[in-house]
Amino acid sequence: MAPLPPTGRDRLIAMLRAPDARDRLPIRIGGPTLQVGVTCEDGRFRLRRLVLDHDALAEFGRRELAAGRGFFPDHANMFLMPVGEVLAEAGALDAFCEALRQLAWDPGW
Repeated sequence: MAPLPPTGRDRLIAMLRAPDARDRLPIRIGGPTLQVGVTCEDGRFRLRRLVLDHDALAEFGRRELAAGRGFFPDHANMFLMPVGEVLAEAGALDAFCEALRQLAWDPGW
């Protein structure tokens, strides 16, 4: 898989304002690799660092190899979970978007 371009703050906010945004959560962003994700937990929007679920990835790899299929580094993206440090949080979408605007934005996001 080719490296991903950074999503950027404005594009993320546009994605969050789309009518089907809640159906697509969590949204993972980052470039060249995924780094953070947006969730809605307990009615609150959160931007969280992604954490690799090593156990789930290892089990997936074992199953893929046992079945004679390939197991590639890119498969790890499926197991990056937005459960790490909370970087921004708000209860309402407008407030969350404003929190994103105020956040020191990493250029790799």
